[in-house]
Amino acid sequence: MAGNVGEEALRIAGSVVVTNDDGIEADGLQHLVAALEPQVEGAVYVVAPSKCYSGCSQQVSMSHGIAVERVGERHFAVDGSPADCTRLALTHLVPDCRLLLSGINHGGNMGHDILLSGTVGAARESAVMGVSAVALSQYFQGQRDVDWSASAALALVALSTIMKEPAGDEPALWNINLPHRPKGTEGIPEITFSHPCTAALPVAYAASDRVYTYDGARYHERLQAPGTDVSVCFGGGISISRLAVGPMPYRTG
Repeated sequence: MAGNVGEEALRIAGSVVVTNDDGIEADGLQHLVAALEPQVEGAVYVVAPSKCYSGCSQQVSMSHGIAVERVGERHFAVDGSPADCTRLALTHLVPDCRLLLSGINHGGNMGHDILLSGTVGAARESAVMGVSAVALSQYFQGQRDVDWSASAALALVALSTIMKEPAGDEPALWNINLPHRPKGTEGIPEITFSHPCTAALPVAYAASDRVYTYDGARYHERLQAPGTDVSVCFGGGISISRLAVGPMPYRTG
């Protein structure tokens, strides 16, 4: 898919909720909201954690109250997990929500990451509750900077692609991963519908005395099997995967 970002308009009827797991002040969320607001026919609401909850999966708060602070006309900072944000948005803060977007995450969420990600956890909670959702993540390659405005523009292009897919009878759960491209790169990378990689993440820890620290640098050594989200995104393309909402059915053979 080639062309200039912005050639395809994204139109969403009804209210949209944006959340994340990096916190309400994260660059990825802020730029996504700024790009969305001129495109959405309804209102854009932000219901996001007041702090970072990266890697919390679909954790929810059940034994204590959750404080919510209105920090803007339609912006709410939640002292809870991404899934808590989804639950509060759909039940109390934005009950007429038509679509929930989670991201843009600071880092990829492909393959095994999907099970660990608070970004995907928030989106999955929405789909379970009956509202279609999309998780959006920006892959980082090394220590290079990210052009978040460009990422948000590409996110809208990917969302436009998803909106052309048949709606189906059940709420949909989508996972988008954006490639890391040098600043100033023009055009739109190839968009590929891929399946999540099933290989385990390379796991290693740096040991110091009795303390073990996760060695995230090995993330880039993961398997790049053809047709998987990892292969597509690491190869410079935009990966789109439709995920199962509930537990996968038991399979034999």
